[in-house]
Amino acid sequence: MLTRVRRERVDADKPKKQIVQVVLALVARHGASGVSTQLIADTIGFTQAAVFRHFPTKEALWSAVMDWLDDQLEEVRHKARAEAPDQGMGVPQGIFLGHIGLIERHPGLAKVIMSGHIRRQYPDLHRRFTMTHRKYEDEIRRALDAAATSAQISPELDRHAATTLFLCAIQGLGFQFSVARVLPSMPMPRKYLFFLSGRLGIQHELLCRDLDFMERRGKSG
Repeated sequence: MLTRVRRERVDADKPKKQIVQVVLALVARHGASGVSTQLIADTIGFTQAAVFRHFPTKEALWSAVMDWLDDQLEEVRHKARAEAPDQGMGVPQGIFLGHIGLIERHPGLAKVIMSGHIRRQYPDLHRRFTMTHRKYEDEIRRALDAAATSAQISPELDRHAATTLFLCAIQGLGFQFSVARVLPSMPMPRKYLFFLSGRLGIQHELLCRDLDFMERRGKSG
């Protein structure tokens, strides 16, 4: 009985997940303000009523997209913590590459995050965006504090400014990939990371060690 209930719940979730993925693809082409329930329905092959059965309001739909985003970002942070050779600079380096990889796979993501349309229309979602940003800030700041304690970076480094620079680099690349449609070849994020890490005073040898370690962990996993 329980197995059947779980199976039915999974089956019921499939259309919702499909709709979320279609919304992300449509945002990449049309922007958040250009995505209508009729366009979603036409793209999937549903009726508009079927879309509303799963998401009775546009806010519910965007909230589901935000749920998906939260899950993806938590997966990026968890993977970075698990694969880093230490809990210092290896963590933000893993987060940087993981987040850029996420943006490359889902080019509409940055348009969702940067959407003034969503923020103006749905204050609750605006608050969620803000909370997600602060969670990221806290994660990076803790990693920089640990790196300073272990002498990976200078204890004199302004870690508040470094955290802001780190997040701005991710957001700027997100803009380039998603809005300006400048898509890099795969080695490019590593080059950006080398440059950013150099601005933070991280030794080139230490960065290479961390990246090589994470690559080996990823392949062995």
